[in-house]
Amino acid sequence: MSATYSNAPIFPELRSTKPQQLIKDNRELRDGFLDYLYVVESIFHRAQQMLDEFFAQTRPAAPDGSPAQPCFPIPVREIAKYCNFLLYETELADLDSMEQDKDGGGRTTIAQMQMRERRRRVDNSVQLEAEIAGSIIIDKNLGENAKRFAIAHELGHYVLRTQNPIGPLFIEDSCPGPFAYVPEKEFLANEFAYALLLPYSLVKERKKRYEEENQYNPLSYMDWIQVLEAEAQLPQYYAILGYEEIKKCQLAESRSQLSPPPEAPAPQEGGADAAPQN
Repeated sequence: MSATYSNAPIFPELRSTKPQQLIKDNRELRDGFLDYLYVVESIFHRAQQMLDEFFAQTRPAAPDGSPAQPCFPIPVREIAKYCNFLLYETELADLDSMEQDKDGGGRTTIAQMQMRERRRRVDNSVQLEAEIAGSIIIDKNLGENAKRFAIAHELGHYVLRTQNPIGPLFIEDSCPGPFAYVPEKEFLANEFAYALLLPYSLVKERKKRYEEENQYNPLSYMDWIQVLEAEAQLPQYYAILGYEEIKKCQLAESRSQLSPPPEAPAPQEGGADAAPQN
């Protein structure tokens, strides 16, 4: 094994690092990737929960009495309204004077979310309700498929938010378009948008049908992407990226039975995390 490393034409660290240490480092890299796959799987699961609730509450039950199941294309505008968001269209993006972000990339806002804690008046006093309401503003110059993705992206900020709205209004100036450098919350919101508009179970079922209908080898990747693009009513760019995340979700599912993520340790009695006693 040492001879293999010493003859490596590149990567001098492979020649100087002990094989045991190299293997240990690579296992840590793999474990980090598996953690990322768990994040993907978790976001797809949250999107599926939203879809299951929406279809069960807004669509007729099946003849056998079971809840209605999600189907393509996902009615993302209806879902936004179901979540107490009003939709508006206006002119947000100015392509002639694109804002330059601090990293040197062009940034054009194509959608924006405004959230607030819902309030109601009770006995001449205003009280906060335990739910969120607000609006989603979309650039009117987008095509309809791009608008669908922008709405799903904003719903990702709603579902994955890390804080409640502060004061009467909380603005997410987000969905900056596909070419900007963005913080991690935008990647997570995109992940949710893929999961919402390309549900894992629906894509798996449709792919199986596609393979049965096309008995030739190899199957055309771009033909399959065009099927997804039409079924989900997404821009091709997002259909491609979304399908790549679907493949990660499938890998996470296949790995989860072998190496499920560790559970958080239970809080110790009397410790700082112990639940208060009544």
